Amino acid sequence: METKSTSVLPSRYDDFLYAVIEDSNGTRISVVSALARLDVDPWEEAASLDEMIRARAQKRLVSMLDQVSGQNWRDAEKKAVASRLVGLLPTFRGRANPMPGSEVSVRVLLCVAIFWGFLLATAALTYNDHKTSAVAESHASVTAPVQNPNASSDVRIATD
Repeated sequence: METKSTSVLPSRYDDFLYAVIEDSNGTRISVVSALARLDVDPWEEAASLDEMIRARAQKRLVSMLDQVSGQNWRDAEKKAVASRLVGLLPTFRGRANPMPGSEVSVRVLLCVAIFWGFLLATAALTYNDHKTSAVAESHASVTAPVQNPNASSDVRIATD
């Protein structure tokens, strides 16, 4: 009889969560254990780190490593371990270093596109308003009030 896995925990973070880290004292623990020691849900934290830009995820991991190890890491060692661990997250797997500033350029591009869209919409509405008022003015000057020829004139000439 085959058994199927009934785990609801996402396996996409397994490489990251079960990676072994070792502090300067030689103590070896998995990332899942380190995060559990910090009273953090390991899978939620992995998902959160996976959504961050690379530099922010590394900085957050360095901070966590400091808390877990009690400041036993050297700075270069912490950065190297954090970089290796971030590389195990699904978003960064297989990419040594994504284009620098790519996340920032997407945000800047989005802001520029919104700005130009607003500018074009304003220009179109202004042009349409100007065009509408020009047409209204031309119609007002062309059409003079017309009198109904069948209407009787109230003007009476008095004769003695």
